[in-house]
Amino acid sequence: MLHFKSGYSFRVLLHMSLLFLCCLALGFYQYDFIKELYLSRQLTQTGLIINGSILTLFLLGIGRIIMLLLDYMYEERAIRLFIRNIKKFPITEIKGNKFSLIYQRYQALLEIHQQHAPIHHSSLAAALVARESTRISFPKFISNILILTGVFGTIISLSIALFGASELLDSDGGIAQMGLVIHGMSTALSTTTTAIVLYLFFGYFYLKLTDVQTHLISAIEQVCSIYLIPQLNYQAEDMTHELTSLTKSLYTVSQTMQAMHEQNTSTGQKMHHLLDQHSNTIDTLILEIQQIKKLLQAGFRLPPTY
Repeated sequence: MLHFKSGYSFRVLLHMSLLFLCCLALGFYQYDFIKELYLSRQLTQTGLIINGSILTLFLLGIGRIIMLLLDYMYEERAIRLFIRNIKKFPITEIKGNKFSLIYQRYQALLEIHQQHAPIHHSSLAAALVARESTRISFPKFISNILILTGVFGTIISLSIALFGASELLDSDGGIAQMGLVIHGMSTALSTTTTAIVLYLFFGYFYLKLTDVQTHLISAIEQVCSIYLIPQLNYQAEDMTHELTSLTKSLYTVSQTMQAMHEQNTSTGQKMHHLLDQHSNTIDTLILEIQQIKKLLQAGFRLPPTY
């Protein structure tokens, strides 16, 4: 039985959109706090640069995830259409989009079948997993470094704070240096907060992306195992079974032919016996005709030539 949820990637995109709208609404609700934390009283551009870099990495990763989810949504539709067609048409006449993964797998299986070679399902599955895993390498990279960017920003911010503390100790009037210390601590807090919040959002949907990918690959392998391979694969066990069936059929035919031969032999013997009887009957008739001829010759006193 095929376990395939159509529209799985669409639901992930829908959840992402809803969560993004909730975060956006929360951001508008807490606009004053966010403005105070990220924009107000910034002595340097360090916080804006680091937070902007974290946000840029996050948006690039989310954009790649959305593109992959859209691609997988297209692949899910292709699988649904392929299953519908395979139930209507012969195995060698199935049509589909040549760029979809399921149709490419079907073409590979059909080519192997036409070459009368065995199909190694595990090798094809491993190749598909390896090829698809390369597509999520960029989101995986973003997921791994996103939290580290917050740590990096914290280190830089603490360096600024320590620099301000050093200047504070070396100077008599340290109001400006005290502001630099506070600015460094505030920047460290803001970069850490940004990295953690964005990492939670990105990490969740990165895991959902891997779930969608696993679900899609599982559906492709199930379609191959249930519908394609039983009709296209050549295996030693199948050939042995077919040879056994063929041998049984030949034995049945030979028994029928032997029975027909025995019947024909019996019929031939009966015909030979009938021919012998017919020949004896003809001989008897010839003798009787000769006797009748002699009687006629004697009765009518005809010459012997008659």
